[in-house]
Amino acid sequence: MNAIINAAYDGISLKDCGVACTFSPCYSCAKQLVNLGIKEFVYEISYDDEFEANVVKELFERRGIILRQFIP
Repeated sequence: MNAIINAAYDGISLKDCGVACTFSPCYSCAKQLVNLGIKEFVYEISYDDEFEANVVKELFERRGIILRQFIP
């Protein structure tokens, strides 16, 4: 989230961008990403909290954001 906050601080829009991260987003971060207008989120490792992961997945689906796991 630091890079995203720094971009916003510098006036750089992330609308329609993709985000890649090591871990899947928590619900709090997912809400912020939705508000930024991203189009895709790619992660490698899922958090252990299955309930929260499902809530994030549903949130992204409702907003038309692609959520996918990168499997090397």
